Amino acid sequence: MTLMEEPRVQDPPKYVKRILFGILPPDKIRKMSKVEVTSPETYDEDGYPIEGGVMDTRMGVIDPGLRCRTCGQPAGRCPGHFGHIELARPVLHPRYAERIKDVLRATCPECGRVKLPEDEIESYLREVREGIRPVKSVAAEVIDRAEKRESCPHCGAESRKITYQKPTTIMMDDERLWPVDIRAWLEKIPDEDVEILGFHPERARPEWAVLTVLPVPPVTMRPSIILETGERAEDDLTHKLVDIVRVNLRLKESLEAGAPEPIIEDQWDLLQYHVTTYIDNEIGGVPVARHRTGGKPLKGIVQRLKGKEGRFRQNLAGKRVNFSARSVITPDPELDPFTLGVPEAIAKELTVPERVTEWNIDRLRKLVLNGPNKHPGANYVVKRDGSRIRITDENKEKLAEDLEPGDVVERHLMDGDPVMFNRQPTLHIQSELGFRVRVMPGKTFRLPAACYMGVGFNADFDGDEMNLHVPQSEEARAEVRELMGCYVYHLWPPKNGHEDVRNSPIHEAIVGIHLLSRAWIPLREAYQLLEEVKKEGDWFEPTEVKLKPEAKYRRGFEEEIHELEFVCGQPREGEPLVTGRQLLSVFLPDWLDRVELENAVCPDDEEHGKVVIEKGRIVRGFLDEKTVHGIMTEIVHRYAAREVARGESYPWFKAAETTLRAMDKIGRLGLRFVTRYGFTLGIDEFEDIYERFRDEVERLCDEAAKKAKEIIERGERRLQELEEHETCNRSRIERGEMLERNIESEVMAILNQPRVETERLLKKHRDLFNPAYIMPESGARGSITNIARMALIGGQQAVMGERPHRAKHNTEHIMEKIVNYSYTDRVTPHFEKSLIPGVKEGGFVRSGFFEGLDMVEYFLHAMSGREGLIDKGFRTADSGYLHRRYVTTALDLIVDSGGRVRDSANNVIQLTYGEDGVDPAKKWGLNLDVEKALKVVKEVVLEEERRVRGGAG
Repeated sequence: MTLMEEPRVQDPPKYVKRILFGILPPDKIRKMSKVEVTSPETYDEDGYPIEGGVMDTRMGVIDPGLRCRTCGQPAGRCPGHFGHIELARPVLHPRYAERIKDVLRATCPECGRVKLPEDEIESYLREVREGIRPVKSVAAEVIDRAEKRESCPHCGAESRKITYQKPTTIMMDDERLWPVDIRAWLEKIPDEDVEILGFHPERARPEWAVLTVLPVPPVTMRPSIILETGERAEDDLTHKLVDIVRVNLRLKESLEAGAPEPIIEDQWDLLQYHVTTYIDNEIGGVPVARHRTGGKPLKGIVQRLKGKEGRFRQNLAGKRVNFSARSVITPDPELDPFTLGVPEAIAKELTVPERVTEWNIDRLRKLVLNGPNKHPGANYVVKRDGSRIRITDENKEKLAEDLEPGDVVERHLMDGDPVMFNRQPTLHIQSELGFRVRVMPGKTFRLPAACYMGVGFNADFDGDEMNLHVPQSEEARAEVRELMGCYVYHLWPPKNGHEDVRNSPIHEAIVGIHLLSRAWIPLREAYQLLEEVKKEGDWFEPTEVKLKPEAKYRRGFEEEIHELEFVCGQPREGEPLVTGRQLLSVFLPDWLDRVELENAVCPDDEEHGKVVIEKGRIVRGFLDEKTVHGIMTEIVHRYAAREVARGESYPWFKAAETTLRAMDKIGRLGLRFVTRYGFTLGIDEFEDIYERFRDEVERLCDEAAKKAKEIIERGERRLQELEEHETCNRSRIERGEMLERNIESEVMAILNQPRVETERLLKKHRDLFNPAYIMPESGARGSITNIARMALIGGQQAVMGERPHRAKHNTEHIMEKIVNYSYTDRVTPHFEKSLIPGVKEGGFVRSGFFEGLDMVEYFLHAMSGREGLIDKGFRTADSGYLHRRYVTTALDLIVDSGGRVRDSANNVIQLTYGEDGVDPAKKWGLNLDVEKALKVVKEVVLEEERRVRGGAG
């Protein structure tokens, strides 16, 4: 039997063409109802649903063992059925009350006609029926014009003043219009007038918004749960339905007994309140309905639908899916690029369906025999008739024996399977990429660390979690492998393509590469490093690599080498040495020739400030992050050019793969090197810097503080003179504020100088044997500013771009509210009052973290740190909301089979996606010269016009 015999065919999908919304009429509510709910009770003493109650079994069942009395199906198969409540008196639908008010203002209370002449009504009706104008626009104009008329043109009745008190009270003059009166008024409006008021006479008559019958949703829509105590907890909607039925019965009894009108009106209002909070429990002006125990607000129908936790955004737009997993991510320097380490526990739970054929039946039988508990194994077998059998220790041998072509084995996730890996928020194409699986022990997902693959995800390893999705069809697996797992997306950002290379060695790998490019290594240890980096299936063998010794170790050798180089390990006398650059060159292609890249570590050094590569060998220069990026860019572009020369039309896939694999080897070599020989950043490194530069920094601080103090004192004198001599209060305030701003700006510039000069000093006299310098200078992490702050000086602190200042009242800016401590004329109570804050109280921190900050310095430093945290929070919220609005706007856009971008109404938005149909990450060649292209087009158009005119002449 072949693979194609008896395929399992599903029904073809059906597409919704359009949706028409309306208001349910009372007769339709009764028609679709299976039971009238008349009892507020839910269950009898035996725990069985009471007949006529809100849990009547004719509306569906949720308890095992019960069958629905409408469809006869058990729990799980019964879809549920509606019931209804006959209201003793009508009530207003709270979401339509304001719309009803507009209709009442536009119509006559006597005849029900719209208060416009007949010819105008006919004109508006024609516009609506022929689609000349939007119905909403016509209705707004009709209501606006009709409510201004003083009398009805049809019967002559005078207009009455209609007022609306939220949420459901409508007044006519000084009398309240009860729902009975409102419904009678609305029923008099003819269908033609209803149309121009924005309603559809067949789907949404306005009187239907006054409820006489309330639909009761199926039990399956509001299931109850059993608590640990054994008690049954009902759904919030059930609680509200019980309240509605109870009050409705009480109102019905009062009406039948002929109770006084005030009592009936109170009960009527109570019924309106319960219906209102049942539909929407967050309407302004209405007390929130709460649980009797705990006081937690009940969720109405509207609350089930709207908001982030509602049905649309939580369940329809964003869903929990099967065949997915979530865990913490950690780095793994031993993983290949494009490979994802997946915990074995996840691999045994997530399955891949594989159809049995004549070619794979033996392999799949072995997986079935392994069962669900041994990896690689299988969890289910789906027979050709569609039956799905779980594999157990008892039946696995029989299932393996009975396996035949056409069956489907749901096997464990295995090495090499394509999967999707996603980090939220999913902001762009690189937030969800394809990887190949490598099953590993442990409980975390492992990302390749030698050539960092988390840039596009914006992921780090401080507790971030990510999601794994396993494709279930061969088509989906192919798409993940070839499109989402595309090498170009791992290497370049989609925004600008090849202009910026991402995903390169970072952090420790960069430190290791930098140190290795400076190191002399004993020959035997060099081969050991290559052996450690090598993996099964690699294209090189360490024994076949010929490293050429460039020197032999002897006493005094260290003094002879360049001042920035060093000897690793403890070589023996006379032992041959090689440079680390030779090791790094092993992984560069021979055709990488005549490359010169300037580094950022020591750009002024003639010997090592420029990295030179000749025929795949790094001849000289120290590598850092900048030059590693440069080498990656050179490899990928030169490889692509070679492929094009060979006739390859699209070279980027292979070029990106080759580049990433080379950088992975170099990154892994850097990690191995830094692991073997060590790299530590401790307190001693900053002590060296502190002792070397502290006196000079103290001098800079003293000079700046002296200058700033003179400016502050001079400014205070000028402010006092202004206070004494200026008579106009407003002019005094304006001139004083301007003077204070100028002084603050001058002081800020002066007090910033010590930190700037300190950084310049550190840069000039850097010590590339000090790990505190190596990290920022190699581009691994940090900056010279970090070194200055940790070792020597905190510098001038800024809050909202200014020095921390004295209290300013009546401010609207949130940061000014946070830093406003209400201390008049001083920042903190530890200083004397002054018109302008002094040097220290204005946020000048002259101590570094190594020396330690005093109490005031710590307090002022924390102010600027807090501003950063608050700003980040606001920026994240604003950008997140903006992104959601953009996505929602573009949600219905699709690319059709002709490459055009269309919306849900089939309007063409773009003739080609992106106007050119080019994916920036996959384009070949230089960017389009738009001006040149427009010039060419213009010449073509002019030539065509000349040709046409010539032909006409």
